[in-house]
Amino acid sequence: MQCQLQKGRISIIMQSSSQKISWLQDLNDWAERCEESIISFKHQGNFEDGVREEIDDWLNQFSQLREKANEHRVQLDRNESETRTDDTEDVRSLQGEAESLRERFATFVEELPNASVQKEETADNELETEQAEATVDTMEAEQVEATTDDTITGQTEATANDDAEPAFELSEADSDATQTKLPTDDADDEREEEELDDDDDRKSSRTVPIGEHKLPPLPYAYNALEPHISEEIMRLHHDKHHRSYVEGLNKAEKEMEKARKRGDFSLIKHWEGEAAFNGAGHYLHTIFWHNMSPNGGGKPTGDIKKEISRTFGSFDKFKKHFSNAAEKVQAVGWAILVWSPRSHRTEILQAEKHQNLSQQDAIPLLVLDVWEHAYYLQYHTKRKDYIDAWWNVVNWENVNHRFQVAQHVQWTPY
Repeated sequence: MQCQLQKGRISIIMQSSSQKISWLQDLNDWAERCEESIISFKHQGNFEDGVREEIDDWLNQFSQLREKANEHRVQLDRNESETRTDDTEDVRSLQGEAESLRERFATFVEELPNASVQKEETADNELETEQAEATVDTMEAEQVEATTDDTITGQTEATANDDAEPAFELSEADSDATQTKLPTDDADDEREEEELDDDDDRKSSRTVPIGEHKLPPLPYAYNALEPHISEEIMRLHHDKHHRSYVEGLNKAEKEMEKARKRGDFSLIKHWEGEAAFNGAGHYLHTIFWHNMSPNGGGKPTGDIKKEISRTFGSFDKFKKHFSNAAEKVQAVGWAILVWSPRSHRTEILQAEKHQNLSQQDAIPLLVLDVWEHAYYLQYHTKRKDYIDAWWNVVNWENVNHRFQVAQHVQWTPY
């Protein structure tokens, strides 16, 4: 989906809560692209300070819309098994807000004295280029009936696929750009071989250049963690979600580099936030993959076993604490076992999203992703079942290695 600086509709139809959740995720992605287009638009024109402030205000409004979409999605996910009568009304309201916001911003752009047609065409061309590179969920046209008005239809005719996603109104170019397929085995092998080569090169380098982070390869096959974590989840989680964090971090780093060169820090709050979110997402997922193994499970051994017993009393007490911390993460986030260089002991932390609620002076040893994309396709809303299954793939050898390295970092205790 694409944000264009012109008037239009965002039409949706839904058959189930899962489709509403999917639509809200798409709306979140759409609002994020709108933010990027606004930033590009701002830099294309030589606007006065007052106008630039207005554009920044529009940027904040789209950011708030994105946050609302995510909050609604998380709430729907949590309450899917409960009887709710106002879900459709909630999403209808959010759709109306998105529709109004886009139209009002388009009107604002049209009324600017120096917003020429040429600038609008340039913005659209840049957006089309960005869209062609973006990875979004496939939205097959034949899966849903087209809508002809602005309402949200709660009941639709049966489709060929019970899990069909809600349809957005897309231009022909949009439709082509949003068709994505899972990579073939041959493509996987070629990409993994390239990434392994890159990984070898990186081991000899001390610094990742600005904006050149790369997706690390999985240390095992996509289906290696079955039956505890399905191949489908691992493919989507690694190839789509983790990749998006790498791309988001790279973009944020490059934009901040541009800001330093221009001396223009008017959008620094936005890009610092993007770097924090995507950077934490990238680094946590990189640890997460290696924290798991098809030969995992059981109990810890070595130094980490002694440390867990010393700090938590026993492995069973630690496991109960960690599992409850993971289960009770509000909305989406992580449970993390960390080494605290200041306390000289391990601790269990929660992180909301990727970057919130974390203690900065700590080193992650064992991480558990409890975002819906980590388990929803297999466990649906049963987060506890996913957590219980995850213990069967924990790679204690990797956790012990991380602890052996981390414990040498010690600051004066306070």
